[in-house]
Amino acid sequence: MEIMPGTQVKVFDSRIFKNDVDTPLSMTMRLATVIRRYGYICSVFGWIYPDVIDVIFDGEPGRISKAHFTECVQTL
Repeated sequence: MEIMPGTQVKVFDSRIFKNDVDTPLSMTMRLATVIRRYGYICSVFGWIYPDVIDVIFDGEPGRISKAHFTECVQTL
């Protein structure tokens, strides 16, 4: 399945991560909706990131979480 704007996904929420013991991946992966898919080049190192997404977490309509790698999200 392609991950395009409007797709529901589970994505890592770094705001709730404390450490690997207290907050395992099962707790930090949250439901979100993709709002943008794009690629970019890191201006500091020149690294190319060809496929990243911005999302809005469910229940937080005003908060956009940016630059999640598409290979690290789970589609529903």
